[in-house]
Amino acid sequence: MAWYLRGFENFLIDLLTDKDMAHAVLRRVTNFNTARYAGFLELVGDAIDALYFGDDLGSQDGLFISPNTYREMIKPYHAELVAAIRSSAKARILFHSCGSIAPLVDDLIEIGVDIINPVQVTARGMDTLALKQRYGARVAFLGGRLTHSMSCPRVARRRCVPKCAGASPSWAAAAATWWPPPTSFRPTCRWRTCWPCAKKPRYIATGWRKRASRRGRR
Repeated sequence: MAWYLRGFENFLIDLLTDKDMAHAVLRRVTNFNTARYAGFLELVGDAIDALYFGDDLGSQDGLFISPNTYREMIKPYHAELVAAIRSSAKARILFHSCGSIAPLVDDLIEIGVDIINPVQVTARGMDTLALKQRYGARVAFLGGRLTHSMSCPRVARRRCVPKCAGASPSWAAAAATWWPPPTSFRPTCRWRTCWPCAKKPRYIATGWRKRASRRGRR
């Protein structure tokens, strides 16, 4: 939310060259989110099992900021928000961050994160088994599967099971990516002709484009 207010590039520059501005923005954002979660948890805190919050901290090849900058500038506010949530509910804390965030997993565990999502396996250092072997006793992972590379349930099982075979029960395989709008695809014949289950794949476009074409004819 902080970079929404300042702009992505401006906020990254603030973190290094105008720390007072960065702290001022982060303080306002943290106060807002703390109050928002407090009101929400006052109503339903006893009825939920996990509470989601997130900040995208990484790109395909690494972090947006150095680990030291995260620990100095961002981590204290994340820790404050997690502590506020825990004081109001027993729910598990699910933290979402796309990209290559392996260098920060220890920090997320330290502030009280219970579940990390989506485990973007195409990003550097985000191999499922390596993460589980190192952190599996201390944090759960939710994600790790690229659904756009799996054309049917059989392919999903074939590719997912070997990857998760060595993982502990605290790994929940789920989608890390999906088909982006405006176009989605579904195999014809209820997955009977999809690749690589058959030699000739046939897909039909559905959703946005189909509806848009109907509107255009009107």
